[in-house]
Amino acid sequence: TLSKLCGILGKMWTFRDAADPRAQACAEAEKTIIEAIIPDGNALRFNIYLSGIHEKLADIALASKDYDTAVKELKKALDYAIEMEKAQTSGKQYYACLILDHYDYDYSDSRQWGSYAKDLLERLSENIKYNPIRERKDFKALYD
Repeated sequence: TLSKLCGILGKMWTFRDAADPRAQACAEAEKTIIEAIIPDGNALRFNIYLSGIHEKLADIALASKDYDTAVKELKKALDYAIEMEKAQTSGKQYYACLILDHYDYDYSDSRQWGSYAKDLLERLSENIKYNPIRERKDFKALYD
């Protein structure tokens, strides 16, 4: 299934150092696969995958001192986390894309999982790797 494929790719980039070019290649591959299969942006459950991907891409940008890209990727990560929360509160939903046509995802069991956006913002505020961008206006704007 798509979830298993993304999970395998996710494991490949999750456990690699941000400076490792294989981490970026795996994250980009997972993102490309999701966007190719779900071109309409109705990612539903895959929003959380996309949030994690963009968080990793931000880490990769941080490692290369590309702070503009890092903050842009964190904004995307936060946006996908917020979209995941919106999907969770809506109950059962159906994918609209051709490949997943009529496949549904029932969020009733996931409503107690908490706030993905809040969790992301907590990680950003606690992890010292974000110190180089912490005082930037665009980074602070993530908390607005």
